[in-house]
Order: sequence, then structure tokens, then C-alpha cells
Amino acid sequence: MAITAIDEKSAIEKIDKQSVQFRAQGNEALTFPGQGGMFGDLLGFGLRLAGDSDGLLAWWSPARDKQLRNYVRSNPILSSVVAGEATRVRNMSYTLSLEEGRTRKIQRYHDMLRDCDFGKGFRSLSQKVSSDLLTQDNGAFIELIGTGGNRETQRYLDRSDVQTFAHLDASRCWRTYDPEYPVVYTNPYNAQYHILHYSRVIMMSQNEQPDELARGLGFCATSRAFEMARYIYDMQTYKREKVSGSAPEIGILNGMSLPHFLKGLTDSGQANLNQGFVKFKNTAIIGPPGHGPNQPEASLTLVGLKSVPDGFDFKDELTVSMYLLAAAFGVDVREYFPLQSGGATKADATIQHAKSSGKGRADIMTLLEDAINYRVLPDYVTFAFDVKDDEEDKLKAENRATRVQARATQISSGELSVLEARTMAAEEGDIDPSFLDNPMVADDTTVPVEGANPTGEVEDDIE
Repeated sequence: MAITAIDEKSAIEKIDKQSVQFRAQGNEALTFPGQGGMFGDLLGFGLRLAGDSDGLLAWWSPARDKQLRNYVRSNPILSSVVAGEATRVRNMSYTLSLEEGRTRKIQRYHDMLRDCDFGKGFRSLSQKVSSDLLTQDNGAFIELIGTGGNRETQRYLDRSDVQTFAHLDASRCWRTYDPEYPVVYTNPYNAQYHILHYSRVIMMSQNEQPDELARGLGFCATSRAFEMARYIYDMQTYKREKVSGSAPEIGILNGMSLPHFLKGLTDSGQANLNQGFVKFKNTAIIGPPGHGPNQPEASLTLVGLKSVPDGFDFKDELTVSMYLLAAAFGVDVREYFPLQSGGATKADATIQHAKSSGKGRADIMTLLEDAINYRVLPDYVTFAFDVKDDEEDKLKAENRATRVQARATQISSGELSVLEARTMAAEEGDIDPSFLDNPMVADDTTVPVEGANPTGEVEDDIE
């Protein structure tokens, strides 16, 4: 299908009608979430689950995903990691390139990425997709918008007819068992169902599960990290409550009346306030109620109801937990726990970075690249994130220098000729293969002598 210029105003009007999402229309009568009973009920149910118990529901249900999303917002450790990873993907620059030999302009597709997600742009969409992938076992969803589709009817959408695309809230999407209509989207304002044709929706998930009945459900990073994140948060909460005075213990008082004891504590607390103490407080000193040889000895015995296990070391527990948390998100632990890099060697840090480079956000970027290249753009246009990894570039340069030195040694020993060494260099990607087509290089079989003049000129001997 020929590419024609699209009038911006008419295109927006068409998109308003062709999308299943009410936010495309901006209906002022339905701007307050919760008008539809299902949205309010499900959201309230999810909040109650997260508030009543800190345990995680069994995999999988929509309620579990809502619990995960709400828990991330309430846990500062998880929310920081998720926000950090999603923001990194959002801020990644990208390129659009034409297939070699093509002369068509691709400005239309630059505009499509700039204006997608109902004008918010690709950066906004990529951040929301990343957050869904990291926090939802249901994964992430993107609606493809074009001719022949609206809220009532859905028919096949050819890739060449895609006008724009937008993020779909994963909590509103239900994966069906129908390959032709794989998703049912629930409107959050009126609880109306909308079926989506497979050509009009992109589904993706992290760590997709092999269960046939899973229908592409995954096991997201938040699910994998839930226990460790909760453990770290519990340790921090315990320390905070310990410092703030909410100690989980009771006192057994002997030899003194309770009213006299409480009055002493009240007087001591008032004295601390008078001195401006908020967190640190002086020890309360309470004298006996009377004097005399028959005065009973006063004592207070504290009995702890909850304490840390024997041999507990907060630093060690935090270190192990942060390593497991980093493993769950597929990132280098130094990004969120930099203190650990102090005792590590340079080689350890390099290996750790290399191992994490193909996980985590790299997986998210690959999913997004595949979605844009195979479902949105034509075959002759390629979308790619412009990944710049200084650590990886430095490692490649060091490896190349090692190979160059090894070939120089082999030439000096006569093991390889110059032409053979250049052939090896071309095969290993260290030089451009076109250099071998140079007849001067092909005829050069001179074996350099170690310490020789690199210009090839023979210097006069100095006696």
C-alpha cells in the first residue's frame, strides 16, 4: 500500500474512533475512575489484599498482579529499583534506519514514534511498558490502532495500515484462549468488555511460563524479588521501630506501685520534651515511693516478645539480600548497592557487568524492538535502541589489543606471514576485510623483525 500524507487533524479524529480506549476521546463525563462497578470493586479488593496481609497470593490471578503493583508502590526498595530500570529504558535513545538500497523517507515513522500513546510519545510508552513487564506477571500490552477497528467491531489490521499505537493497562487486559481474539480489554470507567483482534494488540511478558494454560503469562521480576524485598524492608522497619521506641517487649514491675512508676515515666518524658529531645531520650530515673528498712527492693524485668535470630548480622543479611534482589531484576548489584564494589577486584567487576548486560533491561529493550520492528514498522525500516556501554567497549578494545599482540608475536617467530596474520585479523573483525583486496597487501610477505623500523627503511649501522 502506497504511503500517503496524513492530515494531522483528520488522523486524530480517526484514532479517537478506532481505539478501544476511552482516554483517546477524553470524554469529560467519564473522567473520574470508579464510576464502573468493576473498576472500583477490583481496585478495592486489591488494596485490601495488600493491606490485610503481607503475604503474596498464589500464581496466577488478576488479584495477585494488583497486589504486586500496590506492593511496589508501598515498598521503597522495590519502587526504587522498578523506577530506576523503567527510567533507564525511557531515556535510551533510538534510531530508525532504512534498508540498504532504499531511498524512501522515514519521517512518517519518526512522527509515529513521537506522537504514539495518544501524543505522549515513545518515551512515555516505553516507561509504562517497562513498569508492566517488571511488576505484572500478565506482562505488557500495546494496542495497534488503524482503519477497520473500533470499540464495537474488530477486523484484521495489516501492518501497513497501522496509524499509531498506545499502551494498554495490563491490569485491564485478560488473556483468552482464542488465538484470533487473544485479549479482552475492560474499560475502567464503565466495565465494558472489548475484544481485541490478534492483529491489533501486542502481548509480551518477562520469563514466559511454559504451561499451556498460562496463555503467555510470565513470572515478572517483582514476583521473583518479592520475598527478598520484603525481608530487606522488614529489617529496616525493625530497626526504625527499635530506634523510635516501639520495642516489642513487656516489663514486669516489682516492689513499686504501677501509678508511681507511670508518674515517673511521665515526668521523665516531659523533661525530655523540655530539653528538645525527639528521638534520643534520657534514661528515666524513678525513686522508691518511701524510705525505711522494710521498703521492698524495686525491680523491673524486661521480657522480649520479638527479636532478631541468634548470630544475626544486619550488614551480612543486607549484602546477601541485595545480591538476590539484583539477580531477580537481572542487573549489576553495584548499581543499587555500590558499597560492594569496594572490595571487589577489577576483574570481578568486569565479569559481573558482563553477566548482567544481557539480562534485565536488555530483555525489555529486545521485547520492545521486536514489537516495533515486526508489528508496527514496514520491513525496510528498522528500529533499534542506541545502546552505549562504556564497560563493554573498553573490554572489546582490551581483547582486540591482546589479539593484535598475539599475532605480532606469531609473525616475529615466523609462525605466520603478514598476509596470514591480516587474514586472521579480518576474520576476527579487527580490520576491514576489504583491506585484503589491496594488491600491495596481498603481495606483501615480508616478515617484520622485532624492533625494526615501522617505515620499512633500513637504518645505517652505527659503529
